[in-house]
Amino acid sequence: MRGKETGQALLLVLVLLAIAPIMVVQLLGLTGTTLKSTDTVSRQTTQIYAADGATEYIMWKLLHKDWASSFTEDGQEGYLSIQNCGITVNATIIMRAVPGEGGVTLATDDVIQPLKSVVPSAHEAGPPTTYEYTIILEQLSDNNTQGLDVIYDILPRDFVDDDYVTGSSKVSIDGGPPVPVDDPDIFKAQNWILQWPASGNFSSDPGNPNYFNGIRDFNVRQVKELTFSMQASLTDDEVHCNWVVLKPWNTVSGPQAPISVGSPSNPGVCSDDVNAIEVVIEPDPEIIAPGVTTNITYDVHITNRYGATVSVEKIINFLPPEFIYIGPTSNLTTADPQGTESTVNINGVDRYRLEWGTVEFGGGDISLGSDETITLTFGAQATKNVSGSYYNEVSVILKETGVGFFPFDAIGLTPGEYSSTYSWTQGAVTVPTFDTRTEAGQIVLDSNLSTILGGISISSYQFR
Repeated sequence: MRGKETGQALLLVLVLLAIAPIMVVQLLGLTGTTLKSTDTVSRQTTQIYAADGATEYIMWKLLHKDWASSFTEDGQEGYLSIQNCGITVNATIIMRAVPGEGGVTLATDDVIQPLKSVVPSAHEAGPPTTYEYTIILEQLSDNNTQGLDVIYDILPRDFVDDDYVTGSSKVSIDGGPPVPVDDPDIFKAQNWILQWPASGNFSSDPGNPNYFNGIRDFNVRQVKELTFSMQASLTDDEVHCNWVVLKPWNTVSGPQAPISVGSPSNPGVCSDDVNAIEVVIEPDPEIIAPGVTTNITYDVHITNRYGATVSVEKIINFLPPEFIYIGPTSNLTTADPQGTESTVNINGVDRYRLEWGTVEFGGGDISLGSDETITLTFGAQATKNVSGSYYNEVSVILKETGVGFFPFDAIGLTPGEYSSTYSWTQGAVTVPTFDTRTEAGQIVLDSNLSTILGGISISSYQFR
């Protein structure tokens, strides 16, 4: 019996001797692969640490070494090469100062800015032409608790009700496909007026006929468009303009979407039959470094696009939050404005409301001739620690109640609402953000950095 067991043991030993070389070779191969893989992973991990450390160094340098103040133009680039974890890391930083992101607290009750375009915008006189109008609506205010109720479009006087192209109204959301919606109501009040919806107010309910592809409710910075078409032969050698009014705020667009027919004296400029004041605000500098007290000069250009002289009663300027007036005032007047002593609460935010009126104008109104421009210049100061755009807003109050007031009266606007001019968000002073790229070996780390109060935040962070 023992001999039989001995034979079995010998057989097992022979089998092990036969397969052992195969197993050893395989085990040695696995061990080598593991060692190589571990080395690769270790090297990549080191490169990741190096790239990440370089990004942190950039954040420290921007925040504590005034490096941010050396960037003065949008798109300006800076470069660094540092040693980190025994690896050379090459870094690129690009300053971005693009206004228009995020909602703002406006100085008025308006929340959605209406803009208008038309195609074609210029042509020679001839047979009836089809014009496609686009009303562009952007939610600028950070307050979107109240939805849009009604859109009114006041057409140029040459149009009649039959000129509206039936079935042409469409609504698109954030650049999405246009969705057909119901035709507007059309009624006469000196000019022809289009009203969407034809009855009642826009609805938030998809099952309601006044839903209009969801045009009522806006997210902050959301853009929605209403397009429609008109077909007519317009008077030769004139510019034909259009107004938009939004309810419930009585937001007035001012004259927009000019159509130049033939060879008018002022092609592309709305000045034929409405009271039009154009306001342009220019700050200098436009970009300020975070945490650095900076003096800013504002030029407020006011142009009369109406075909007759008007009288300016007041110019009211709303400085961005935490900006202060330091003067001096020049050009139009040298008098300091009212409101330099304290801030006022405007829509929940403390701001300086600067007002130049009869007293500051030397005892009378400012006479502004047709196509004449006046400029009001003044100095302000700011120290801002948070990346973003800080807007100035201006309202120009006229003595005149305007011309062509019948359509405005018909839709419930007061002379003060349609004869004053609001600049919306202009004169942006921007505390920039920074796009960074750090390259360590095969690792590339892209990030976007924004300054916040007392530090820097990472808006995006991506390895590749």
